[in-house]
Amino acid sequence: MESKADQEMSTIISMGLSLPPNVNLRYVSFKYSTAGDSYIQFVRITRTDQMGESSIYDKEDLSLQSTTGTIYQTSFLENASTEGAVTLSLHLRFPSKNKRISIGTIKIEVANVEE
Repeated sequence: MESKADQEMSTIISMGLSLPPNVNLRYVSFKYSTAGDSYIQFVRITRTDQMGESSIYDKEDLSLQSTTGTIYQTSFLENASTEGAVTLSLHLRFPSKNKRISIGTIKIEVANVEE
């Protein structure tokens, strides 16, 4: 019989991205490493405007797994406005006892909005 400690666990971590006004988000990248069979299941970037309406800029279903520090970069985000609240979310999966995912440097590339 499988104990609760052996059952798969998952969590979603989300962080707001503090971005300057009048720019478009081009991409987000981050360094990560995993242990055992832990992995990052998806990466999502959303924007919520001042009216509370959300737009998903990017949601990539993945299975990011690397025991060495690896950099993951999102797809190019064309004309992704940063007006409102922009959030980066990572869905972390921990299938067994070896439960560790490390997230390191997060890089955000923006471009000036052409007027």
